[in-house]
Amino acid sequence: MVRNGSDHGQDHAGLDIPILQAVARARRLDWFQVLYARIVLAVAGGEPVGWVASRMECDPATVWRLCRRYEQGGWRHLLLDAPRLGRPLEISPLQRARIVELACLAPIAEGLHIPHWASLDLARQAVADGIVDAINPRTVRRIMHDVDLQPHRTRRRRTTRQDARPSAPKRKLETLSSHGENYLIDQVG
Repeated sequence: MVRNGSDHGQDHAGLDIPILQAVARARRLDWFQVLYARIVLAVAGGEPVGWVASRMECDPATVWRLCRRYEQGGWRHLLLDAPRLGRPLEISPLQRARIVELACLAPIAEGLHIPHWASLDLARQAVADGIVDAINPRTVRRIMHDVDLQPHRTRRRRTTRQDARPSAPKRKLETLSSHGENYLIDQVG
């Protein structure tokens, strides 16, 4: 890679061009890998950084950062994610599935006299049921969000669409039928 006419770092482009070209054409890789490969190839091909940034719809600083990253470690350093800081995932997929299953139950089924689940209630119940040793209510909210589940909404509220309710004449007939068959015949007939 050349910046302002001077060579910075080791030049990997000669060895890595076939790999980067294959990544740039790939359809089954992550979008960022394809984009990064295209950016590095364009700069290695001599395109000005400003043009590359404009064409790839990113900031010129991003183009420079990716070029430096490539110079430091080649295509592996450019395209592969480094290990992230922070806590590793401690909740297994099975535990997540059991928490989602718990959220799908009515709270009364677990012996709780509450109208709907809250994240704090789900977290406490997951610990009480032995699903997890400890869990933060925010983690429960994140799990529910990931599966697009809103346990605070009860079944009754979810099915109150206009087409799900009985029509008005049918409700009138049901009400009238509770008064006796003769009255129903007189009102309808």
